[in-house]
Amino acid sequence: MERIKSPTKVKIKKERTKKGEVSVRDRKNGKEARVTLQLNIPGMENPRLAKYGATEEIARQRLAEAIVLTYIEIQKNKEFANIQIFSPECQIELNKFDEYMECVKRYQTQANGKKLEKNIVTNPLSEYVNKMLKEKKKQSEIVTVKRKKKISADTFSYYLRTAKRQILPYFGDVDVTTITSEKLQEHFDSLDYSEKYLKDIRLVFKLSLDVAVKEKIVTENVAAKIKIEKSISKTPGIEIEHLEQDRQEVWLDLFEKDKRQFAYLFEAILLTGARPEEGCRF
Repeated sequence: MERIKSPTKVKIKKERTKKGEVSVRDRKNGKEARVTLQLNIPGMENPRLAKYGATEEIARQRLAEAIVLTYIEIQKNKEFANIQIFSPECQIELNKFDEYMECVKRYQTQANGKKLEKNIVTNPLSEYVNKMLKEKKKQSEIVTVKRKKKISADTFSYYLRTAKRQILPYFGDVDVTTITSEKLQEHFDSLDYSEKYLKDIRLVFKLSLDVAVKEKIVTENVAAKIKIEKSISKTPGIEIEHLEQDRQEVWLDLFEKDKRQFAYLFEAILLTGARPEEGCRF
């Protein structure tokens, strides 16, 4: 007698909930509204919020309140005061959450006209800065022998600090399509930093705008046109102290004889020109 094969069960994968999309599930004696937010801030954990209510309406209202309070708490940090808190994808989903939008309006009214959310900008520079930093973070973590595709963790940290201190506070919420080489040049001319630091700021600007060019938001990278004048020493007559070649040999011998760990660190710095934090990894 021929054996009849039972039909194979096909598992249907459930579509994952988008960041910022609200879902509601049944709980004992009530409902629970949940959401996972996606922040526009590298290195910060994305909050997962859940609020219970006797009815779905109450649960959704409580969740909306929690989202707004989360937004306010993050924006209190001065480092994030001038950047878009939620990612564009997350914000799109939140805009569909009626209770959240009503809660935002209510808080705006209570704040006597003070803006809770920034003016809507289609292509804020902060978006491309964060995309650039995300890519550079990957490059700093990749394991490869091809040096062109890798940067050090210190380099990434330097890009991050420069972006937070010198770019996002001034241009974070500015639309990239409105940034001109004249505006940037005027800004750079007003900065009182060393020539090297100005070049570093320009580099982070350029790397960020490269992303906008790649995505065809703008046709050219205006940061590449920035000219930086050679810095003139404000204290003429004072030379930077350095070790002559013959004196370097003396110190190297002393470090070898000392044999303590910090002596080897000084030796590594003298031989390579590395920064102290880089020398510690040798």
